[in-house]
Amino acid sequence: MSAAALDNTDVRTREGAYGTAEDPDAPAGWLGPIAFPRIQGGDVAGVVDASGSDVAPDLVGRRVLVDSARVHDVTESPLTDQQLACLPIASGTAMGSSCAARGALRAREHFPSL
Repeated sequence: MSAAALDNTDVRTREGAYGTAEDPDAPAGWLGPIAFPRIQGGDVAGVVDASGSDVAPDLVGRRVLVDSARVHDVTESPLTDQQLACLPIASGTAMGSSCAARGALRAREHFPSL
């Protein structure tokens, strides 16, 4: 791993800033109580040096971006590993926070350039 992303949610979760629906002031994360120690910042980029027995070896030597759900081969990307590591949280925030829905975005439309 040569780059990892850390966002405000990671930091605030570690600080206990997110409560539950039943108790908004409770030190808990999005999905309930948090067990510590906890690993935050799951978005990483770098070159695969080796793979375990349960992982296909075809990514060894390839440059990858890993988010919470997938491994993406980004060997051909012109972006730096630091730039790549920031992409999952940025896109997840945009889609997960319903920014597209709030903007009434429809198929084949895009947000206007600023």
